[in-house]
Parts: sequence; C-alpha cells; structure tokens
Amino acid sequence: MDRRFENETVRVGKYKGQTFGEIAQDHVLYLDWLVGQKWFESRYAETFHRLLEFLNDKEIERRLRLELDESEEY
Repeated sequence: MDRRFENETVRVGKYKGQTFGEIAQDHVLYLDWLVGQKWFESRYAETFHRLLEFLNDKEIERRLRLELDESEEY
C-alpha cells in the first residue's frame, strides 16, 4: 500500500482532525463522497488531490468496493 497520504488530516466536515487513514478504516465511503464535492475541490485543492491519490491505492479501492457492497445489501 502506498501510504504517502495516509496521515493527511481532513480540515473540514464530519471527520475534521482525523487522517485519511483513520477515516478509511470504517468510513471510506465518506472519503469517496467528500472527493465528489465541488466545494471541497475548489476550497481545498491540495488536500483534494492528495485524497484522490489516496483513494486510488489498491487496498483503499478494495475497502471502498466492500463498503459499497455492504451498503447495497441494506
């Protein structure tokens, strides 16, 4: 796993102050949602691009698919 941005801190929103890695443990769908928000991209461009790279990691993509599958079951 590429861990370059695992310790990047989210500076806004529900998980403010937590790192990408911490949030991805149980709430990777939130990170996926956040990266899809236009306001996040425009206000936090550097963090947005780091989050995109973080989400493109194979292990994170796997977690995202699993969480999506679980959310569709309900």
